[in-house]
Amino acid sequence: MLDRVSKNRWGYIGYLVITFFSVAALIVIGAVLASGDPQWASAAYVLFAVVVVGYGVLFAYELCTTIRQMNALERGFTRDR
Repeated sequence: MLDRVSKNRWGYIGYLVITFFSVAALIVIGAVLASGDPQWASAAYVLFAVVVVGYGVLFAYELCTTIRQMNALERGFTRDR
């Protein structure tokens, strides 16, 4: 049980970190659109890519932990029969 809580904690921390990058990306993208300065466009692309990949990794992590938890529950139910 505590192992699952610890894994969930790392997921929440990951979401907080990615949210920080999301806000930074929105600010940079907004600045690029407002100023029209192409110098900041590469930073906007990089931040956007980091956010998309980060959310993809976190989603995959959530799927894996959920599948593991479901498998553990299923093994517990079949063992108790």
